Amino acid sequence: MKLILTGLLIVFCLSPLIAQSRKVEFNGECRCWIDDRGKQYSQFDSLGRYSKANFGYGQFDSSTDFDYRARFDSEADFNSARFNSEADFFSARFNSDTFNSDTDFQRAQFASGAFFRGATFDSANFRDTWFGSESYFDAARFNSDADFRDAQFDSKADFYGAQFGSVADFGDAKFGSVADFRRVQFDLLADFFGTQFNSLAYFSYAQFNSDTDFINAILPDTLLFLMITTIAKEIDLTVTKLDSGKTVCFIDLTGSNIEKLKLDYGKFNLYWSRSFTSRTEKRNIYERLLRKFQLDGFLESFELLSIEYAEFNYTEEAKASGIPFYWHTVNWLDKNWWNYGYNKEQIFRNTGFILFLFVIINLILFRYLNNNVYKLDGIWEKYSSSNGKMGFINKFFCALAYTGTIFFGLKFNYDKIKYHNWAAVVYFYAMYISGLVCLAYLFNFVISN
Repeated sequence: MKLILTGLLIVFCLSPLIAQSRKVEFNGECRCWIDDRGKQYSQFDSLGRYSKANFGYGQFDSSTDFDYRARFDSEADFNSARFNSEADFFSARFNSDTFNSDTDFQRAQFASGAFFRGATFDSANFRDTWFGSESYFDAARFNSDADFRDAQFDSKADFYGAQFGSVADFGDAKFGSVADFRRVQFDLLADFFGTQFNSLAYFSYAQFNSDTDFINAILPDTLLFLMITTIAKEIDLTVTKLDSGKTVCFIDLTGSNIEKLKLDYGKFNLYWSRSFTSRTEKRNIYERLLRKFQLDGFLESFELLSIEYAEFNYTEEAKASGIPFYWHTVNWLDKNWWNYGYNKEQIFRNTGFILFLFVIINLILFRYLNNNVYKLDGIWEKYSSSNGKMGFINKFFCALAYTGTIFFGLKFNYDKIKYHNWAAVVYFYAMYISGLVCLAYLFNFVISN
């Protein structure tokens, strides 16, 4: 009875494969079992050898393990196969040490984990393949073209340390979560045309030994492009796009060859993913990127980064000086007065606002200021005789004339200042000095334009 049940279990595990495995030469053993939790497993052991393996349209309902010595001597066809549980091709080898013929997983579906750690391919076709859970291609080697066009990765896609000896094509692929290309080596074209990144994309320490294509690629929330020193040809990120609803992509360029990058800073903000990045290193990155924008003629990007760099410097001074209030105040003034010098027309608005503020104060204190600090006889006569319905309007214009005379230094006589009340005198000089500062900025604006 026990022998019969075992035989039925083996037939049950292999039944999805039998219909599509007529070309398979299998010299090893397949073990099928159910664990204590009722989970089914199929293991193709280390002696498994396959010739013209055709698992196309097959369905693997249990965990499938092509052990680390599985060998595919010719074509390996998993076209449109569906893996409903984990599929492990860890270090699988085709023709002794490599997948020396076409490996076809086109339109395959991996509902659970897909493990290709350390696997070696010649020509690999994962076009339009669906990875419903985490997929691991770390340390994999692709000796010929690797086709991941239109592939969909719903969870983490791990290509850490992979080597692409030929074209790596991820055109129109969709990464729903983390895309990890750290320490990946791209020997020929790295094609990310129309690729959709989502939350996070790692390219740290990657090597780009030939062309790259990011045309119409959708940027992630965060792009870690740090420590990339091997860039054979300039990487153009100006051709990328932001997804609808996103305003910026945070990018870390620490330690990278910025001179070989081209980007539109309207889409990016510098980001420091490592807490130990020094202030000196950050400033170096800002200044190198500013020089790159100048060389590329990207004036708008230069302006955006200059503004960000100015605010960064004020913030860093506030942290290091021990008097943060002072530096935060100076930063606020520099930003709101003329946007760090990039919106000089704001000087007119701010000068008008300051003048109007003094007019309102002087309208209230006019009698006291005129009698106890600085007297203007002609204006006072009009002010004191203003009555009736037009009285308030006349007084307002009197306060405006009084303020304008002091603010802009018109017919100003120091000998007429009365120093009886020092608080009032300080206010008077504050009004006068504020006017001089505004005049200096206005004069500079006129000259520079």
